[in-house]
Amino acid sequence: KGLSMYPDYLENDIIILRSDYEPQHGDDVVVSINSSEYTLKRYDKINSTLVALNPEYSNSIVITETDEVVILGVVDALVRNIKKRR
Repeated sequence: KGLSMYPDYLENDIIILRSDYEPQHGDDVVVSINSSEYTLKRYDKINSTLVALNPEYSNSIVITETDEVVILGVVDALVRNIKKRR
């Protein structure tokens, strides 16, 4: 939920994750941060950050040594309902 990954991902999209993939630079990943926050972001392996795609969400999440960051999976597929809901 949210718009931080707009325009690639829209609210009500369904993403399919692969937990057996090793995340690479530029992959979209779902992560758990300190077991309390879960988020979908673009993985910047070079700078150790999680990046929002929407320019209105300019803040990236910097991964520090004190953070417990668990990458739950790499986005493998996206399902989007194209029929307009009434």
